[in-house]
Order: sequence, then C-alpha cells, then structure tokens
Amino acid sequence: VENTNSWMSHLNPQNDHQAVGMDIVEFTCIDEDGKEVVIDNHHSDGGGRKANTANWMIEYQDHFTFVNQGDKERTVKLGLDDGGTLAILLRDSRTGEVIDTYYTIGQAVNGQSYTKSITIPPHSVVQISLCYVLVACSYGNVTHNVQLI
Repeated sequence: VENTNSWMSHLNPQNDHQAVGMDIVEFTCIDEDGKEVVIDNHHSDGGGRKANTANWMIEYQDHFTFVNQGDKERTVKLGLDDGGTLAILLRDSRTGEVIDTYYTIGQAVNGQSYTKSITIPPHSVVQISLCYVLVACSYGNVTHNVQLI
C-alpha cells in the first residue's frame, strides 16, 4: 500500500520498480516442439531479456468519485503521461456523457501529455471515468496523476 498522487502502468515492473505490474496480461504459448512458453513479468523473453510487456490495445478505465463537502468549489487535475500514443475518452460516469476526447500521438514525448481539470461544486459529488488505450503502434508506459489544485 502506498499513498501517492501518481502511479505507473503498462510496464513490466522488472524494467521499473515504480510500475504497478499487476495490470499486465500474461501470454502462454506452445512452441514448435510442444513446449509451453510463458511471456509475463516473471519470465525472460526468448533472448533472455526482461519480457517486453506493455498491454497494447487493452482498454483501461480509471473511475473517480470526487466529493466536495466544503463551501467553495474545488478543482482536480487529472493527467496521463505516456511514452507513445494514447486514445483517451473522459466521460461522466452517471450519465455516460462524453466530456473530452484526446489522442496523444507522440505528444507526450514532447512534454504535451493529456491533462484535464474537473471542477467540483460545493457540497456535491462528481463521478467520472477516464478510459484509454495504449495503441498498437505505440511504445512505453503510462504515468497517471491526480492533483487537487
């Protein structure tokens, strides 16, 4: 358990111990001799290197519930920093309404990652879902961050 306002996904934790790692899909294959080959965070690849696992084309959904019990509005800033390309959809969890869409195609490499500020009125609750895919023509990992500003 760790208290933080950022975390990393889409990466084998053997490559970076800051990565969550439990999100990575494991693959079990059979080679031409009938031997089982496992590609996951606990096995090396065929060349003896750390397995290149990053969950390309797996849809992620981060669900947030923000509660403002105060007398003034508050703003929360969400961010996704990636090393490649993300297709992003932000929607209202209660109504399904699309709030924002974004495609980062190589922009994070130039320091232009996705950020979105959400305002929570006084004495109210806002629920949103941040849905995203690290697309197949991509690389890298994703760093998520949430800040109260």
